[in-house]
This record gives sequence, C-alpha cells and structure tokens, in this order.
Amino acid sequence: MPLGDTGTIYPFATLQVPTYTESQELPLSLGIPLPEAWCTDARCLKIVDEQSQSIPASIETSALWPDKSIRWCLAHMRPEFNGGKERTIGISKCALDDGQNPVPTSTLEETNDYLLYSTPTRLFRIDKHRLNLVDVLDTQSKPIALGFLSIRNDDGKESNGRVSAIAYRNRLTDSSTVDLEVSIQGVWEVAHQDKIKVDCQLIFSGTGNRLDCRVRIHNSAAALHTGGLWDLGDPSSFHFKDFSAGLRWLESDTTSTGGFIRLDAESNRIDFSEHASAKQLSSGGANWNSLNHVDATGTVQLKESGYRATIDGAVFSGTRAEPQLTSRLNFFDQDARSDLWVTLIPRQFWQHFPTGVTGTQEEWSLQLFTAEQRPHELQPGEAKTRRFSLLFSNREPSHATTPRVAFSYSPEHISRCQLPELGVLTATDDRVNQLVQGAIYGEDSFFAKREVID
Repeated sequence: MPLGDTGTIYPFATLQVPTYTESQELPLSLGIPLPEAWCTDARCLKIVDEQSQSIPASIETSALWPDKSIRWCLAHMRPEFNGGKERTIGISKCALDDGQNPVPTSTLEETNDYLLYSTPTRLFRIDKHRLNLVDVLDTQSKPIALGFLSIRNDDGKESNGRVSAIAYRNRLTDSSTVDLEVSIQGVWEVAHQDKIKVDCQLIFSGTGNRLDCRVRIHNSAAALHTGGLWDLGDPSSFHFKDFSAGLRWLESDTTSTGGFIRLDAESNRIDFSEHASAKQLSSGGANWNSLNHVDATGTVQLKESGYRATIDGAVFSGTRAEPQLTSRLNFFDQDARSDLWVTLIPRQFWQHFPTGVTGTQEEWSLQLFTAEQRPHELQPGEAKTRRFSLLFSNREPSHATTPRVAFSYSPEHISRCQLPELGVLTATDDRVNQLVQGAIYGEDSFFAKREVID
C-alpha cells in the first residue's frame, strides 16, 4: 500500500530469522526513515503487521527534516516469529489520544535496597547495593532463584562488588510494556582499590519471558609502561582466577529436576538429571595453540583443542561449542507446585575461550572466564565484554534460540525518503564484483585471516 489518505506506509521493511527458530518474540531496535512532511509527533506512530495489526513498539524521534517533521525515528519492538517465516511490516500514523497515558502491563517499584520489576508472569529483583545478577521471584514475591556475579582473585578469594550507580528506562506503548532497560555501574574492591570497574546492562522483556545481559569489566588503573612498552606483566595489571554469573536455586523451596543441553544450535538435546557442563578450552581451529596466546611468561598455556563436555558422567568433545543450557525448576506458587524452565544462551561462546557453562541440581552458572592453571590477566586500560540471554518459560521449550533478526528496507520506501539506493544498485564491473566476493569469501577475508592468527 503506498503512502496515501490512510496514513500508512506498507511495507517499509522485511524481517527474517533462521528457519530453526521456535515461535517467540525477538527484540529488535530499528531505525526507520520517514518522508518529509509526513509526521511531526512520534506519539502518533505505530508499527503494523501484514494484517494491519499493531506490533507493540516504543518509538522516538532521532532526526528531523528542515520543516521539523520526523526524518528518522528509532523503534524498539518485539515482533513474534514462527520458524523462519518472513514478515513484512509497515508504519501507521494515527490520531493522538489527548489525555491518554500508557498503561503498562509490567510495573517497576523502587525501594531503598532493590528495584522490583513485576511482569504478568514473574517478578525480578535487582540489588541496588551489591553487584549481583538478578533474582527471580514468583507472582507472590517469593524467591525462586538468587542471582550471583562472582570474581575470584588469583589467590582464590572472592572479591566483593558494590554498586556505585544505577539507572533504568521503561519503554512503553499505549497499551503495554515493551521492555525495561537497567544500567548498573559498580566496582570490585580489590586490594582496597576501586580500580576494577563493572558495567552491567539488563534488558527485561515486558512479558517477563526474556532477559538479555551484557557484563563489562575494565581495569581503570594506569599502566607504568616499563621500558616504554604496554605489555603483559605490567605491575598495574589485575590478575584473577575466574569470573562467573548465574542463578542458585533455593534449597528449601525450589528443586531442580535436571534439564537438557545442546552443544551447538544444530545438535540434538542431551538430557541430564544431575550435572551438565561444557568448557571451550581453545578455539578449535587449525592454529588453536598460536603464539598469539602467550601469557606474561611467554608461554602458551592452552593444552587441548576445542571443547569438552561432561553430562551425567558421559564425556563429549568437539571443535567449537555454542551451548544452550536449560534447567527445569519446580517450586511452590500460590500453594501449588509449578514448573519454570530457564534457558541460558551465551553469546560468542567459543570465541571467548576459555569459557564454560554448568548446570547442577543446585545452580547454573556461566563461567565468563574459567579457572585455569595460571590466573587471567587484565592489563591496565583493558576491558572485556560478555553477553548472554536468559529465557523463561512455564512449559518445556522445544528448541530455545535467540537468533538475530535480519531486515531490509523496500526500495520504494528508500526512494520515498530521498535516501541513497545503497544495496539496490549493484556494480556491473566484474573486477569490482570479484573484489567484493573475495573480501567476503576469499583467502584474504576477515574470517580466513581470523583462522590464520587464531
């Protein structure tokens, strides 16, 4: 449907996900160009699907045309997908309902000690003083699992982390909550110095069925630059044994009846009753023990290629793991037994070796840095970022994944918004095409070079 009296532009974009995706809502932040003089108030905009039904989205203005109409807007949404189905979406301009305030389906309460995020399915509790992963509570505010964020010094002693600042943003539509974004800044108290900074970003879906996490640690100390170098072994480096995040079940009220693990996105699930773990020991590539992995002593400490997994005593091995760990919890909710399936999906698991995941009857944990023979070194000024997702479900997931959504704008909409036709017109010169193909797939591509230097 072209731009017309209806006030709807459809379609302006096509969305697609991999074919193995289970039916689920996926987070998507999308920049949307608009024609000049079409809309002046982002509160009037809605995202619509193929049946002209509204997709809950929080939309904000990001750039204006000279006449002060909206040139670009940013939409945060969670469209639902079914097994690789392609979706087309449009944007609609509606009349602004004066005096109507958003009615959130999820609410946020702040106390002296906690942020409490209440969704239709469960509650989440965030400590405002101590650095922790989020706690999970039932609908009666009774804890199901307690989160932890743990770093141990090179002597094996656990450090205390404290929150220094916390901020949050609740994204709403006119009828629901899209998500809640919480940003936490903190420090690890290491040798009585506040040099190890921690930044955590937690994004909760409005339904309470998904949590996306980003954790960043940063050694803010200044390097001494001995001999004019910025090298390993600097006196201001931070050495630590391991760094992990996870959830612990409450023994008196919550029990784990096992679960299952997938070692990569394409493999079959492997059930476990007591213990499942997977550890990426090295890249698993041809040059897994490259000299690029030397420590401060000039030694490569990597001893084995690929990953190793142990599931109820059985041992598995392979090259590159992309694990998904699902635990089944059983707890009392309103005086009745209820099940909760919690799925952990790390991002870039094998690339960040050495990393690990573990699920037991007491907890699951993601080892962002696993314990090795020698401590890990975080150089002065160096930062490390890790990402992972948690999926919550009251029924057993058939195949939990968190794929990225691919999108493309329609050429008609690009032209309507007076944008360059990037990706629409292709080069006809064979030499240019060969250069492009070689950069993507050839021997000198990024991925080929990555394998050489590991």
